[in-house]
Amino acid sequence: MLPWAKANLNPTGQALIVCTVAGMAYFVAADKAILSLARRHSYESAPDHLKDTSFHGGAAAAARPRPPAFFRP
Repeated sequence: MLPWAKANLNPTGQALIVCTVAGMAYFVAADKAILSLARRHSYESAPDHLKDTSFHGGAAAAARPRPPAFFRP
């Protein structure tokens, strides 16, 4: 606790400062963890078979009529 806060603030104000700092530290740590996971599992580092997101269909897809051109990707 800061000496100024200890001398000039009541216990509620001191607790508010401590909780705010603890919450900020928690947010920074969580943000770092989320960003590191996002970098580790990014699209660029994925294998090629997972990067291909196009739909290839199959026998059942050939039997259905094709949608109009403005619906096709």
